[in-house]
Amino acid sequence: MEIQLASTNEQIEYCDLCGTPLFLSSGAPGCLNCLLAGGRDGAEERRYQHYEVKVREDGTTPWELGRGAMGITYRALDLNLGAPVALKVISARYSNQRDARDRFRREARAAAQLRHPNVASVFHFGETAGGQCFYAMELVEGETLESRVRREGPLGAEISLEITTQVAHALLAAEKHGLVHRDLKPSNLMLVPNDSGNERAPGVKVIDFGLAKLVEDDSSLTMSAAILGTPRRET
Repeated sequence: MEIQLASTNEQIEYCDLCGTPLFLSSGAPGCLNCLLAGGRDGAEERRYQHYEVKVREDGTTPWELGRGAMGITYRALDLNLGAPVALKVISARYSNQRDARDRFRREARAAAQLRHPNVASVFHFGETAGGQCFYAMELVEGETLESRVRREGPLGAEISLEITTQVAHALLAAEKHGLVHRDLKPSNLMLVPNDSGNERAPGVKVIDFGLAKLVEDDSSLTMSAAILGTPRRET
């Protein structure tokens, strides 16, 4: 979202992590609030209840795993268990919209119904005092199908069939719960080592079931003009 400031003729947008305005013409390397938080003890600024967003090697940049239409997924740490998780946080631009928060919560609950070897599990939903919703899910260590194809080119028939079969199993499990994914794409398919460790025949985890829709639910919470799935990027 961009806003034109009449007084300064300067475009701004908002940090998806903390909601601070970002002045695009200032030349700053990112969100100054997050950078300052990283420069001191910024744990509180990065904490969502008992989950803390991790930063990259530079010590300041939040460890982003991916982003979608409504939220960003970060690598985080469960401070109670000391275990790594993937933490999806609603974008700050939507955190003050009740309809958006309700839909985010509804999607998290739908995704949490799924327990399947080929689906990344959702196991916690929360909301900060400031109204920013988030949910924690299984951190899948591996690479996306998109990354594999970019690195190696088209996959052979055997491995393509194996991946397709596993994805089909995940979608069948979702269908039994009345769920439709709505954003299935190579970047939402994680390839992980299988039990035998054979990289040429990887296991598959379907991620980001947060955009799932309950088929039997006809009380739509889809916002007017909202984007479902991932916007197409022109090349």
